[in-house]
Amino acid sequence: MGKFSVFRDKLKDAVSRIRAGRKDGAEEEKIETPPIRLSDEAMAFIRDFTAEHPERRAASEDSKNAARRIFSLFREYAGDDAVITTCRIAPFRHKSMVIAAAVSSAIIFLLIIAGLPFAAIAVSVFYLSQLRNELTKKPNRLRKFFMTSEAYNVHAVAEPEGECRNTVILTAHHDSAEIRKKDSGVRRFASSLVSLVVSFSALSAISLISLILEIAGGRLFAFNFPSLPVAVLSVLFLVPSISAVFYLKSYTGKHSSGAGDNASGLAVISTLLHYYSKERSEGRPLSSTRLVFASFDGEECGTAGSLGWFSSNTHLLSSKSYVLNFDGLYREDDMVFLARDGNGLIPLSFPLASRCSRIASSMGYHIGVGKLGFLGGETDAASAAAMGIPAVTLTSMAPGTDTPAHSEDDTYDKISEEAIAEAISIAIKLVSEIDEEDRKPSSGSYLDSGKHYKLSKY
Repeated sequence: MGKFSVFRDKLKDAVSRIRAGRKDGAEEEKIETPPIRLSDEAMAFIRDFTAEHPERRAASEDSKNAARRIFSLFREYAGDDAVITTCRIAPFRHKSMVIAAAVSSAIIFLLIIAGLPFAAIAVSVFYLSQLRNELTKKPNRLRKFFMTSEAYNVHAVAEPEGECRNTVILTAHHDSAEIRKKDSGVRRFASSLVSLVVSFSALSAISLISLILEIAGGRLFAFNFPSLPVAVLSVLFLVPSISAVFYLKSYTGKHSSGAGDNASGLAVISTLLHYYSKERSEGRPLSSTRLVFASFDGEECGTAGSLGWFSSNTHLLSSKSYVLNFDGLYREDDMVFLARDGNGLIPLSFPLASRCSRIASSMGYHIGVGKLGFLGGETDAASAAAMGIPAVTLTSMAPGTDTPAHSEDDTYDKISEEAIAEAISIAIKLVSEIDEEDRKPSSGSYLDSGKHYKLSKY
């Protein structure tokens, strides 16, 4: 028995050494890095693009020049399949909605003082319904009062070799955010939005209380002044006005260079377009999947540019269409696939987000599924979702992460090349999987599961 146990221990030790050797070999394969990588091209794009176009306010001439630069690059890779399209957007949409809230509050106050609480409630309901429509990408009647300008979107199309049965739309935006004032400006921005929401809600509640009191006293349609407590409380209309002023003063009037938000996403889709054009020229086109590469203006003002683009380009969709949006790629450790967007009000595709997360995991990356909360902002994937297209966003700007977005510190040096490399790798793997769905499974590919890839250039 003793001899057998000695033999058994030696056998276990030998097996352990063999397994360790295999594991070491796998690790060597995992960290092997070709000398030239796709991420190098993407990083060079971010550096050059932000240097050439340092400020890109939505629908401005600066943003249009950036769109022309993108179009020139897309045309180099896609020829006549690269297109510039235009749409009308409201560049100051967020500010306009805040000002409309302050004006509505003043009207509600005057109606309460005049003894017309039912009219005050009607104004409150109207504004809140239009705010909901604005946040959920539905028609907003207030928008006709907003100043509009022409915006440029750019896209390129790569058709498959055979019949198109799938469409993957890879998207980003090229406008940059207005810079908020440091420290006090950021606090002022957050506190003004919260106080605006709370005070407007309180004023609407006072309208309802006043209405109930008038009904109880039989004075509903008689011209009269409200009771003293109601009149005093309705002075809350001043709070939305003050909040609106604080909100407007939280900005500097300048726009960031937007290296992360969102030259990073733009670099990913332009590099992918170059990659797939090279694949096609070397005789390796996709079988049944159409690829669309789109860069939008107006993401920083309610994703207006992408909403206009998706509304006008339904002819590019197929029976199975997907949108993978890239926005704010800073650090790989902070990246998530968003399954809820539009200030938490618009659901994206949870199945697609889960699939992308699984693909990332199979490649050795750790990217989970997340969401944007209320007042957490929105991305262009929300526009696709509003049109009924399965969509997700890959971002490093999920709630709880600290990024230089919307500040003067949003510069090239804040971008991790690993984050860019992972985004490119995951996109290629997702497209490969989708294209393979209509064919027999292949025995393997350069994107086999379990390997942490640094993609070679071409």
